[in-house]
Amino acid sequence: MYSFQMSKFTRFNASELDARARYEVLQTRPEEYPRRACTDLLTMVNQLDRFNNIVRGPLHVALTTRLRSVHQCTMEFYSTFIFNSRCEPSDHEAVTFRCGGTTFTISMAQFGSIIGLYSDEEAGNEENTGGLRDLDATERQAAWAQIGDGIYNPSSTKSTKLRDPLYRYIHRLLTYSLNQRHDSSGVVGLKDLVVLHCIHNQKPLDVPYLLLRNMHLNRLAHAPTPIFFGGWVYRLFKHFTNIPRSFERSPWSGRVDYHICRAMNLLYEAEDGTVSFQRTQGYAWNPQEALVLHAPPPHFQYPPQGDPGQSSSQGGGFPNFQSLHDLLQETLCAPGTPTTSPTTHTTGLELSSATLTIYKMISVASGSTWRGMGAEVMVAMKTWSRRLGGTRGWLVMSPQV
Repeated sequence: MYSFQMSKFTRFNASELDARARYEVLQTRPEEYPRRACTDLLTMVNQLDRFNNIVRGPLHVALTTRLRSVHQCTMEFYSTFIFNSRCEPSDHEAVTFRCGGTTFTISMAQFGSIIGLYSDEEAGNEENTGGLRDLDATERQAAWAQIGDGIYNPSSTKSTKLRDPLYRYIHRLLTYSLNQRHDSSGVVGLKDLVVLHCIHNQKPLDVPYLLLRNMHLNRLAHAPTPIFFGGWVYRLFKHFTNIPRSFERSPWSGRVDYHICRAMNLLYEAEDGTVSFQRTQGYAWNPQEALVLHAPPPHFQYPPQGDPGQSSSQGGGFPNFQSLHDLLQETLCAPGTPTTSPTTHTTGLELSSATLTIYKMISVASGSTWRGMGAEVMVAMKTWSRRLGGTRGWLVMSPQV
């Protein structure tokens, strides 16, 4: 009986020569298992509520679901899987695969509901199946400037350039889940940037499409690239057939936990034993910084062809010195904003607050860090610091990053 059941998953007839050839190739590749978010770690660093607030809907399910896989199911699926990426979410010819010897054809919307990304009633919701899939070349630099430092390069930009440590954690989580891949070099690829952009701006993300596309690319790979996403395949197969108990189940998916984050140099351990994320080596991260540093620029939009990290002398990025001066003038001297004359004594606390306000405003608009600012930005900062209380206060009270 068991041999008959196993043959349904592992044998291919004469009309399935392509599937048989794929099966032979797949046998040379190992299977790698996913990881999910670690609620214990996020609670320890006081980021669980924030994680749940910014990661929502199907993406939250994809990053937190506990999965396990069955090797025979994974092999049959990838041997017969066909994905038509040009289909509409409700098109029933988008996804084709064989399950237990029977061929099935379903839509992307059905795929998402079957594996549990959302309920059947929510399958037609555009927020679940009509979200963002990719970013144009002209949008990538502006998207990166909102969350990271420097100029974005999809082949070399590291996650250490992300300003928010929670985003670094989510990026590593993507490596082990939705954008599962074998290496963890820390590079923020285009697929990662799309997800982080949607998280940061609270835009809907087409998770079923991204998962199916990644499955399709993984199917085309060769050894030694591992086979991924077996946990989602197992959920799909359980919906359509009875899986024999004799089939060996994998361990449950692991977690991106304390040990991984410590190896990433992402944790700050205080003398009193408390643990938090750290922004740079040896400096604890204050979650309130995300409210200012990650707000979209209110007065400035990047030109379509400009690089946010470029200086104005190179023709892109931050506006020239006069524009920066006008921006400071408008922000600090607007009606209702208290100003300080050059002759008025300013306390250290007031000066520190004003200087930090200028820094945060420029950092947001330019997408750069304190040390990464150009000379013209530093000159403008010094000029306005003198107007707020003197050069000495600038030198003493400038924020340390």
